[in-house]
Amino acid sequence: MCITKSLIGGNAPLCLWGRCLFIVVSIGAGLCAHAAKANSGAKEENLQTITVYNVGWTPELRRYHLKVLRAILDYSTEQYGPYTLKTYDKGLPVKRELRELERGELFQADFTSSIQFHGKLTDKGVDFPLALHQNLLGLRKLVVRRSQRALFQDVTTAEQFTRYRAGQGFGWQDVKIYRHAGVSVFETVKTQSLLSMLAVKRFDFLPLSVIEVDEYIAAYAKEAEDLIVLEGVYIYYPIPTYLSVSREKPLLEERIRFGLSQLDKYGALAHLFYGSFQRVMDGLNTQNAKLIVLSNPLVSDDDNLDNIPTFIRQYFPDTNAVIYLTDILELNH
Repeated sequence: MCITKSLIGGNAPLCLWGRCLFIVVSIGAGLCAHAAKANSGAKEENLQTITVYNVGWTPELRRYHLKVLRAILDYSTEQYGPYTLKTYDKGLPVKRELRELERGELFQADFTSSIQFHGKLTDKGVDFPLALHQNLLGLRKLVVRRSQRALFQDVTTAEQFTRYRAGQGFGWQDVKIYRHAGVSVFETVKTQSLLSMLAVKRFDFLPLSVIEVDEYIAAYAKEAEDLIVLEGVYIYYPIPTYLSVSREKPLLEERIRFGLSQLDKYGALAHLFYGSFQRVMDGLNTQNAKLIVLSNPLVSDDDNLDNIPTFIRQYFPDTNAVIYLTDILELNH
């Protein structure tokens, strides 16, 4: 998951420290040192200043998202000119973020795990789907109390797993996913206290994305003293990622569309991800792992059926212990 946005005062969608990363853009004057070097003769008024809403998520993921945006813009520099890339670090409530994205004044773009424009082109904006996290955002490790390690390692059926309660931040979209699968969920607005609440048995496990769990535990080491990250047991459900772009700045929409096409053409997104998160790949213990699979009710049945088998073939090809918490997937397995 990504570290929830509730940590900074907003509702968190599907990731810890800001379940949605909102990357927002505004157009103005300025000079990007990178672009200026290759375009020293350009007039200042023709430059684009791009400001990224950079609140939420872990620091490592924030750095990675900036790399992705720079790559999109770099691929389009020859056609659309130089740019300045800045960050906007003041947290805003989720509803206001969306309003500003639609207005296109403070924000023009948004990397997120929940669609902003209903997954299509509208008069307000457009959602571009992209594999930002290479399907690993939805792969969770379980943080549990040391004394309960054996309980989860001994789980062999969906009925056994659903006896245990998950901990989540209030308003996280993941809550709908777990409850849809029959998992009881404890919600709290005090997301910074999730580890402490787990330690005193308010719930039984805290599922965190494999991309962020180590950094999150390190940030709250004192609260995690009596807890462990369970090895060899994973939860997975699909989390699509979109780059949502306001249509108030048509040239920016056009530029990002072109840059994304080039990113896809050269396979650069996967290269950027694995270059940033090779330690995550190296740390996956999949051969003898237990994988608990949930469908995501926030996306279509077809999307679930397309995504989950592909994910298992890619990351868990030798895993026999797969537990399905959804009839949709059992019927098609």
